[in-house]
Amino acid sequence: MAIRKVKKSIKKTRREQIIDAGIRLFARVPFTDITIVAVAREAKCGHSLVYHYFSNINALYDAAVDYVSTMFVTSMARLETVDTTPELIFVGVISRFIESLQTDSMYAYYLNLFSYENKLTPMNPKVIKLQKMWNTLFLKIIKNAQDAGRLITILTSEEILQAVLTIFQGLLSSQIVNRTVSSIKLKASYIYLPLLKGVN
Repeated sequence: MAIRKVKKSIKKTRREQIIDAGIRLFARVPFTDITIVAVAREAKCGHSLVYHYFSNINALYDAAVDYVSTMFVTSMARLETVDTTPELIFVGVISRFIESLQTDSMYAYYLNLFSYENKLTPMNPKVIKLQKMWNTLFLKIIKNAQDAGRLITILTSEEILQAVLTIFQGLLSSQIVNRTVSSIKLKASYIYLPLLKGVN
């Protein structure tokens, strides 16, 4: 008797679709102006369905942070175990971000959820923790690449990190404003090549 393989569905659940709708609104609308009705409109569902999953906007925001932080914490844990040179990790991280921005319509919104602090947004400790984890990890990667003589040293590791973050914040803002996947044909090499030693 033949065994049929069951394909794992990658279709998002209604709850995940509502979370994504909330994340898009968190990026485009002041937090205090977001309503359950607006989330329902963005998710193309009835507001009673949003209330079924989330009692209020704060609960939706906390669920969004949990949902996205799980993805990024997993990615960071994998980076910690990669066995290659630090400059290749640096190049790989930038390349992965650019590729994801060009292929995943939600990626800019996911990154945006953790990329800055908004005074009107509730303070979620997971956001602060993830920002610190990311900064610590990427600074370590940059510093290791500089120590190995593979990244420029005319800038400090903190300055390189800030330059890369500024570029990405611009890309995120552009994608969120245009509401599409990045139409900019920016290559990851445009970001990392000027920072690599011996290839300028």
